[in-house]
Amino acid sequence: MDINGLALGLGIAGLLGAAGGRTWTATLRSTDGTNLSGTARVEWNPKPVPDVTMDTTMKRDTVAEREMAGRDERYTATVTVSGARPAASLAWQVHHGKCSPTPGPIVGDDSAYQNIVTDDKGTGTAAAKISGVMKDVTDYSVSVRGGSDQAAAVVACGELSLIKTQASVEPQSPPDRR
Repeated sequence: MDINGLALGLGIAGLLGAAGGRTWTATLRSTDGTNLSGTARVEWNPKPVPDVTMDTTMKRDTVAEREMAGRDERYTATVTVSGARPAASLAWQVHHGKCSPTPGPIVGDDSAYQNIVTDDKGTGTAAAKISGVMKDVTDYSVSVRGGSDQAAAVVACGELSLIKTQASVEPQSPPDRR
């Protein structure tokens, strides 16, 4: 590999490491015996952490403060369903905890979640920009309700799993151009 290929490879790896985004995914399964199914995805892409100077009063540089400085705790959640009633409006949300008939607390504000509106084949997609903090080691789920409000019964649910983060992607060598 030549020096330009090495620089390109290191530059791409640096960009991926700097991105540091996290992604959770879930497969939605019916909870009421219908054919409703789907997928969910939650993505977080923080702003870069700014340069931090040493705290001169405490003579320390705290890692926790550096890690939290400048982060945009906003996520994009997307849900896609099929097998629902045609022309239905279905409420959905990301929740703390695993799937259950009574989901845990909502991640973000309830008003961020726009209902899924299905087409004439019972397929639909919705997205939400949500705020909050989602930790790697916490359980999260996505629930879809059988109606347009949160009082309707949960008809599908999926437990979110953290997938490989961009920061952990191994750098790839560029192709040898001999």
